[in-house]
Amino acid sequence: MNNLDFDKLTEYLIMIYSKLEYDLLIKIASYFKVDEVVEIKNSMDWYFKKLTEQGALTQEISNLISKNTKISKKMIIDILKKAGISTLDLQAINKINETKEINVDVDKLINSETFNNILNNSYIEIDNIIKLINTKALESANQVYMDILNEAYIAVKSGDKDYSSAIRKALIEMANQGFKVASYKQKNGKIINYNIESCVRRDVITAVVQCTNRASDNFIKEMNAEYVEVSQHLGARVTQNNDFTNHSWWQGKVYKINGSDKEYKNFQETCNEGDVQGFGGANCRHIKWAFFPNFSIPKSIRINQEENKKIYELSKKQRIFENKIKKYKKLIGISKTSNDLKNLKLYKGKLNLLNKEYNAWLK
Repeated sequence: MNNLDFDKLTEYLIMIYSKLEYDLLIKIASYFKVDEVVEIKNSMDWYFKKLTEQGALTQEISNLISKNTKISKKMIIDILKKAGISTLDLQAINKINETKEINVDVDKLINSETFNNILNNSYIEIDNIIKLINTKALESANQVYMDILNEAYIAVKSGDKDYSSAIRKALIEMANQGFKVASYKQKNGKIINYNIESCVRRDVITAVVQCTNRASDNFIKEMNAEYVEVSQHLGARVTQNNDFTNHSWWQGKVYKINGSDKEYKNFQETCNEGDVQGFGGANCRHIKWAFFPNFSIPKSIRINQEENKKIYELSKKQRIFENKIKKYKKLIGISKTSNDLKNLKLYKGKLNLLNKEYNAWLK
């Protein structure tokens, strides 16, 4: 398993929630028309009419979430099982078994009660994550609807803006901000908000990676392994320090599980598994597996730290492009739904230019 493999395994889940977020934006936008005539004299009637419509909207949103997020237990278990089994170095195990000194029964390992308990417990964790995100998505969508309603009403009633301008501004804000379903405070006090898709991407992939490492820990224990190899990938987290927070520094190496020696550092002391910024922490894609000196072959040539830093910066720029493209697609959908023909033409033109710029950058 590598960084891209986790994306491929969870791609379907991410796609489901990306589509859900878009559908919720369009659903809310369908309740507001930019070309509707709302003035000071009828703004109160309009406001109460929209309040009564919220009940129908809530039911429609609930139906959307229920219909579009039905994910079978078998599918999630299959993802977890494939990820867990990937940590078994079958080539090294076959070499060890050939010596006749040790016998590692792979079938026994992957069919053991312990391994299956790990899978089931991780499934429960992911299922709870999904249920919580669904609940928060419904709450957030209702709040966004009320924010649009209140912002437009106050602007019209106060004479600050005409109705069309107020609704247009509120819908653009909705497209830019999405639906907040989770947040956390950084050490510097800054609040980071996660929308539906980014929360699923972060929490589900983190749960899959953690399940993979728990399965690997079980296999390591059953095989009495004394060493572990840590995966590596381009674009790993980079910091100014050579410590556990700098994933680029410790990735792609072999470590001793207990103690250390001249050749191998101690795994826990170096990678600090369990810390939110260390191995297996939030957004970390690194995994470990049993390594057997004289039998195991390191997976690949170690990635150069300077090359990793370059890819890390490039990947951040790529995400900026991709997020801008998603934003304009949302704005186009919202403009079309709310009969905002002026902005619809504008956003289509901007998306066309952005796609050309992005494709040139990719080349």
